[in-house]
Amino acid sequence: MNIFGKVAAGLTVVLALAATYLAIQVFQARSSRLAAIETAVEAFEGLDEQIAAEELARDAARSRFVSIQQQWGKVYDPVVLSKVAQATGQNLPQMGPIRLIDPAAGRIELGVGTGLGLAQQEAAQNLPLPTVHVYAVDSATEADYLGEFRLTAVDNTIATAELTRPVLPGETDRWRAEQYRIRTLAPLSYPKVTQELATQILVARQGLTTEQTAAAAIEQQVQQAQQLINKRLAELNGDGQAPADAPPEVANGLVATLSEVERVRDAAAARVANLRQVYRDRYDELETLVQQIASLVSRLPGA
Repeated sequence: MNIFGKVAAGLTVVLALAATYLAIQVFQARSSRLAAIETAVEAFEGLDEQIAAEELARDAARSRFVSIQQQWGKVYDPVVLSKVAQATGQNLPQMGPIRLIDPAAGRIELGVGTGLGLAQQEAAQNLPLPTVHVYAVDSATEADYLGEFRLTAVDNTIATAELTRPVLPGETDRWRAEQYRIRTLAPLSYPKVTQELATQILVARQGLTTEQTAAAAIEQQVQQAQQLINKRLAELNGDGQAPADAPPEVANGLVATLSEVERVRDAAAARVANLRQVYRDRYDELETLVQQIASLVSRLPGA
């Protein structure tokens, strides 16, 4: 074999070794890429499942939000409006406080108007204004339901509303919370419960009124009986304010008059008894005198 053949054979061996090495590297790279692809596919499939779960949760939250909105309607809350303004970057109008105008009628002034969407469509179309539900917020999780209010007037920033039921005694005294929440709707259980309670209170008040009327009638009867007793006592004991020409039984009373009559009677009876005794004495003296005269007559001559 000549030198050229030896060199060619050596190159062939070297190239074979290089080809083998490259083949091994290519195979390893291919395997690594396939493994990465499989990992990416698995991750993508997991991400797809996660996206599907997130979409289901989103749909459930949206359905829940729609259900809550259908039950509660639109909410007007200073805290909620502030968070919405911060999240959206909108320059929303500020919600003002609520002011009590007429406690007897349950009329209040709401610090929200058409500028925030309250009764905007009804006011624009001159339709009857809707009702709203007002809550006094005590804390982040607690609120007192004040009741359902009928809007009576509304402009861009404020609205006036009046309670749709009679105001209970002392009810408006607790309408002093610094923060309020207004909703355009409320679950039927809320107005139903308050209506039932209002009905029970009304029935109780009617019963109380009946009892008070009966008590007043009894009190009047007691007063009349007391007046009659006072009159009878005055008849017995006398009337210090009687006219000067009033009979003794009126001025001095029956007791004093009867006592005086009895005293006069007793005095007259004593005088009669005394006169009877004097009569008996005179009668005895007369009999004695008659006997003496008879005795003297019998002694006369010729008797």
